[in-house]
Amino acid sequence: MKLLINKTHISKYRQLAQRLDNTRLKQFMLDAQYIDLQKILCPDFYYEITENPDLHLDLLDGSTYTDHVSGLIRRHEGLRAVVALFSYARYIRWGSNVSTAYDLVQKTNEYSQPINGREKQISYVENRKIAMSYFDRVRDFLNDTNYPGWDACCKKDYLMTEWKLNTIEKR
Repeated sequence: MKLLINKTHISKYRQLAQRLDNTRLKQFMLDAQYIDLQKILCPDFYYEITENPDLHLDLLDGSTYTDHVSGLIRRHEGLRAVVALFSYARYIRWGSNVSTAYDLVQKTNEYSQPINGREKQISYVENRKIAMSYFDRVRDFLNDTNYPGWDACCKKDYLMTEWKLNTIEKR
């Protein structure tokens, strides 16, 4: 599967360490794209976008468009922003966990103190809410422009329009 984002996309919206392990970050980007993005798009539309990203640059990178109801110019940040924020949420929640031969451990050093699990969970949930807010603007773009493939596919029950984020389930 082609990744839609890289570390630079996440850094555009959130601060990341300079020497961050790109292999681990890539795992979170892959999960965000494959799990989170696929949940908010229907399968056919998701696969079209991920297999042919060059055909969907306005959708992926954001664009301005005219709202057909009000006639006003609108802007959305694009699906890459959504995936970047989902990736960051996953990184915050699980990024400090390291697998060893004995168990999962949390890396620490003498110069800093990691945030506790509750704070991680709060940040995780808040960043997922922000990602969904960005997606709300993308969905407006898809609806207002009658984006090809969106109407036939994503007006069905595939689309999760609201999440209960403390347990990540559809209401």
